[in-house]
Amino acid sequence: MHYMTELITGQAGSGKTTLMFSKIKQDVLPKCIIVPEQFSHDFDKKLYGYLGAEKFNELFSLSFTSLARQLFQLYGDPSRNGEYADDMAKMILIYQAMTNVENMPGGLKAFRISHNGLAEDILKLIGEMKRAGLTPEEIMERSLLFDDRLRYKTSDIAMIYTEYQRLMNEYGFKDSIENINEAAKLASLHRYFHGRSVYIDEFESFTADQISMLRVMIGSAENV
Repeated sequence: MHYMTELITGQAGSGKTTLMFSKIKQDVLPKCIIVPEQFSHDFDKKLYGYLGAEKFNELFSLSFTSLARQLFQLYGDPSRNGEYADDMAKMILIYQAMTNVENMPGGLKAFRISHNGLAEDILKLIGEMKRAGLTPEEIMERSLLFDDRLRYKTSDIAMIYTEYQRLMNEYGFKDSIENINEAAKLASLHRYFHGRSVYIDEFESFTADQISMLRVMIGSAENV
């Protein structure tokens, strides 16, 4: 089986998207179009104007997040029983995780849980680490490379991250941040992209979980 990956490059305003639209119009395969969530409305309007109603209704455009939701709806995921933690639940768990770590032997070395805004900052940082594919173990290992001050901060974060994950599992919560990674596994298992063309536009960069989905696309779609 031959799979093709094609890059359309050029300066801003040089017609990259228009060229992609023309390829979409000529493509007879089932199509999946991926754009960032914040661009989806304007992108769909432009695509509708280019293709017309009949051609436009033959395809669908998605963000990575909505693609993950679609894959869960199609195939389910028995390994992901439980409810999603909302922002309030996450905040409660991060406070509990920080308190638990502070009360452990050795406790926190660089941070104090009474510091205003610390819980919000660490929760945001953990979210960024999850999107980057960094585990608490990797962060702890890397902390050994730093000088004392940075090592203490990094190891504190790694311990809080570990405890936060433990509490999420203990309370049966799942994290929507991890959806794209999980959906990529489903897409691979069920060969979701087999026989399809995938078109991707408007991204400036990709997070680690989006890259995991891209690997599945490139490895199984007819054209990307």
